[in-house]
Amino acid sequence: MQRMFTTMPVVTDIVPSMTYIRAVHNAAGESVADAFGSGVAAATKASKFGNFVAYGDSAEAGASSHEFIVALMRMPSAEEATAAATAPSVLAADTPPSDQSPTPKTPLPLAGQPSATAYSKTTNGKTSVTALLPAGRLLIAVRTSIDDGPSVTTRFLTEQVAALRGFTPTPDDRLGSLPTDSDGVRSLTLAHPTPADGTLFTDGWATARGLLNQVERPARTRTDVADAGVDVVGLGASNVYRARDAAGATLLAGRLVAAYRQDSAGSSVSTVDGVPGATCVTATKDRSAQGHCVVPVGRYVGEYTSRQPAKSAQAIAAQYLILRSAPQR
Repeated sequence: MQRMFTTMPVVTDIVPSMTYIRAVHNAAGESVADAFGSGVAAATKASKFGNFVAYGDSAEAGASSHEFIVALMRMPSAEEATAAATAPSVLAADTPPSDQSPTPKTPLPLAGQPSATAYSKTTNGKTSVTALLPAGRLLIAVRTSIDDGPSVTTRFLTEQVAALRGFTPTPDDRLGSLPTDSDGVRSLTLAHPTPADGTLFTDGWATARGLLNQVERPARTRTDVADAGVDVVGLGASNVYRARDAAGATLLAGRLVAAYRQDSAGSSVSTVDGVPGATCVTATKDRSAQGHCVVPVGRYVGEYTSRQPAKSAQAIAAQYLILRSAPQR
């Protein structure tokens, strides 16, 4: 999945108003049905995993907000990817809630992407465009409700296809042998309390490029990791960023603290006894407190978030001890 993330265009670059990432999921089963409808879900049921990223023009969805949802699904074969894109269920009316009538779909040819299956659909006064396009055994899916839907959908598909040139999906029989770490950075993170606490997206590692489709504010994160010279991020119960050098790590830690404060009005800042350089931001979100803590150690930055601020402070102290012994190569 992390290899696939490195190929996915950052939607904010295509539609600047899509500033936020609202959700990241495995693009299979329920997440596909919720985002693209029952017809697309039925057509892609053979997909076992993929990357699903929901962008929006605000952090939370609302009646007046717009979205741009993209998915890159791994199908069993190129033939099945093509069959999914052209399945009759894609253009058939989706199964509606029990108290509503089916909403028709209008087929929509996309100039520049004649191989795509696309349609428009109007629900509750808001029109969306949905498109599917096979690329080898991978299947690209897009749904957006912004006004210039056909044009930006075509642009996304074109950029995604271009990014996939030269990309070879790992054969099925080699998936289990893929490295779960990169240069040992994943091993520097805090372990999840139980294996069930980790997910496909929170246990492993990401490149600086692949990270951008997995954070709340991708444009901001791109600037911060570029300025700090981050090349890889370890993902576990905590995140560990590997920066260019100690100066880059210190810069990134400060940017992360500033971002927490910017996103949470009325937040407070504190330090952690016995942990040099550690900073914690306590913020309120959804009526509950959250503790965000960071600590730069050499060229690394540890980051931990919890709904229990005291736990965040304890965890960042443990993270500090791990990073203090980390090689600085």
